[in-house]
Amino acid sequence: MAKDSIVIEPTDDQFLFPSEGLLKRFLGIEDVDLSSVSSTLATEIIGQSIDVPHHTAIMRAIRTHIASWRASRLAIGVSAPSFAL
Repeated sequence: MAKDSIVIEPTDDQFLFPSEGLLKRFLGIEDVDLSSVSSTLATEIIGQSIDVPHHTAIMRAIRTHIASWRASRLAIGVSAPSFAL
């Protein structure tokens, strides 16, 4: 495995590598079908995937921040630029 691989350490000095299914679950891509490629290639594809739950949380925080900023601008009577949220 690569030096930056995810490992599970249930007890001291015991390291387990997660299965393909567990890696997909960590990244929120359980529904992605990788049966048409080898397990080595599937693991590489998963490794290049984005972390969907993390990405979703970041986008939610950005939307909340922008909405708050727009509300504060409107509260003081300054028009905020218009863009879709």
